[in-house]
Amino acid sequence: MLKIRPFEWKDVEALCERNNDPDVVNSLVTTPPSTLEGTLNYFSERLNNQDLVLIAEEDGKIAGSLEIRTSRGKDSHVGRIGLALKKEFWGRGMGTKLLKEAIKEAGKRRLEKLVYYVSGYNERSINLAKDLKFSLVGRLKKNIKVGKKYYDMLIFEKLL
Repeated sequence: MLKIRPFEWKDVEALCERNNDPDVVNSLVTTPPSTLEGTLNYFSERLNNQDLVLIAEEDGKIAGSLEIRTSRGKDSHVGRIGLALKKEFWGRGMGTKLLKEAIKEAGKRRLEKLVYYVSGYNERSINLAKDLKFSLVGRLKKNIKVGKKYYDMLIFEKLL
């Protein structure tokens, strides 16, 4: 059974493992930390910033995570979404469930807008954004390079 819950430190090892899957890394806009220390530092920074970090867990196995990063300045009303799932959980609706829960939590945190950066070749994430009524507001051409290929980065937003 799928459970969406807050991040716990015991999740770091499974998330680090996810971050070392080339298919996962290639599907993301940025390259996540690949070492246990880097993953610990990444989530420590998220928690120190009081960002939202949610975990998708199925039958005790970590499927992935979603973070909503925030700032303290003039854009403190905006949350930036980072979402990554282990490949074995792709196509099973977990990204949708994570993002729906994150939207609820963002409202509770009084965020007014969510921004979701998606690789132009990541059809699953593009469809997820569209299904949850995010609007495509920008395209950065050739902004992502995987191997020798370039891809656009799409910018979606949702006003809450």
